[in-house]
Amino acid sequence: MASDVIAALIETVLAGSLAILLVAALRVPVRRRLGARAAYALWACVPLACIAVLLPAREAEVQWVVPLATLLPSAHAVPAPVASSPSLAAWFLCVWVAGLLAMAVWQVRQQQRFVSDLGALVETAPGIFMARARQGLPAVLGVLRPKVVVPADFHLRYTDEERTLVLCHERMHLRRGDLVVNLLVSALRCVFWFNPLVHVATHLHRLDQEFACDAMVMARHPSERRRYGEAMLKAQLAGMPLPVGCHWSNHHPLKERIAMLKQPLPSRVRSFVASIFVVLSAASCMMAAWAAQPATTSPAMQVSTTASPPRSMWTESGSRSRSATDRVVRSASRPAPTPDASGALSWW
Repeated sequence: MASDVIAALIETVLAGSLAILLVAALRVPVRRRLGARAAYALWACVPLACIAVLLPAREAEVQWVVPLATLLPSAHAVPAPVASSPSLAAWFLCVWVAGLLAMAVWQVRQQQRFVSDLGALVETAPGIFMARARQGLPAVLGVLRPKVVVPADFHLRYTDEERTLVLCHERMHLRRGDLVVNLLVSALRCVFWFNPLVHVATHLHRLDQEFACDAMVMARHPSERRRYGEAMLKAQLAGMPLPVGCHWSNHHPLKERIAMLKQPLPSRVRSFVASIFVVLSAASCMMAAWAAQPATTSPAMQVSTTASPPRSMWTESGSRSRSATDRVVRSASRPAPTPDASGALSWW
């Protein structure tokens, strides 16, 4: 069982790593030509590729005949020795499980620390809570009970128009289900904790997530680009990460987000082309990952009741028997010897 788990883990690592490299190479040109939402949707290729390699592989039927004698237990058969120590696959499985649990505990501690630093939350509007802290806010957190958390000086830091834009951005995270997506990403980080590409992909995924959310806000407020950029500059970044949530961290790409506001909104034709491109890319990744698996053989075995010798032995023995028969026939067809006048035996 341990070897099966390790084999499945290796297959998913290879498929996921190739998908990460593909998305990392396409995300920037796709964002420039087809929009930020299409670039963000490309990250669906990574989990789909991992799922594809876990699906049953194609089967190749092989027919072959086995003599019955080979299936019967031999009297001289020696029983296989029983392993007395854990195999290497079992040790690898134990190390992987330990790393998974350590990564899960580490992320849970990060989540708890960020929430505890917010202080007491006061609900100022339905679904909007004001914290005592200021850094890293506004933010969205809570998978089961999602909420928008604003800083203590929210009404002093932003104008009325800026507050509308900021709240629109945070509500877009809730509307698109970004908290659930980030929870799944955190789970993948726990499973593939040993793969550095997964941690790099997590950071890039968060960037594209914010770009896509900004694009949706600009689609609703196309004339508020400047005011939206000014609201971004007023945010106070936080040094603590938030694994399951959306907040303003120290690694936030403010310059890139503000630069993205200058790009025109994609037309309906570009949006349609972007949707087709994303669907085809995800389907291609799944098909490629599934087709790369080796085919499983399903033998159609036919059992022979007689332990007949190979065909070469039949041919050799048949030829020998025919030659012996010919010699007997020739000797039998010869006439019996008769004595001649001198008393000697003669065949004629």
